[in-house]
Amino acid sequence: MRGFPGPLAQVNVLAFTGAIYAFCVNGGVINGSELTDYVAGYGAPYFAALWIQRDARQTGYWPAYHYGLFVWLFWFVLIPHYLIRTRGRAGFLPALGFWLALCTPLVAGVAGWWLYEELPDFR
Repeated sequence: MRGFPGPLAQVNVLAFTGAIYAFCVNGGVINGSELTDYVAGYGAPYFAALWIQRDARQTGYWPAYHYGLFVWLFWFVLIPHYLIRTRGRAGFLPALGFWLALCTPLVAGVAGWWLYEELPDFR
């Protein structure tokens, strides 16, 4: 698992900032913009897909021609599949870490939307 803490740390930073942004925008605390919506929503899966592409070339696991695109579009299934497939049982915890990190902005956005009435409006 050489080099594993690096990509998970990058994805965690992007996912955490995306989660804060999604919570604040959906909670009505701040106004969002299109660019920050894209970065917050697609930044962490994009960096995870880039890491999977680089690692897949090193491990030799490349099941389809457009595998990088498939990983980016269907990250919720393919990132755990890739890590468990290439690392065996040792890939379960990293897969769980990636999956939880990438789901954090979605959960935070839903929480902000749910708590919309209770949050103060700073606009």
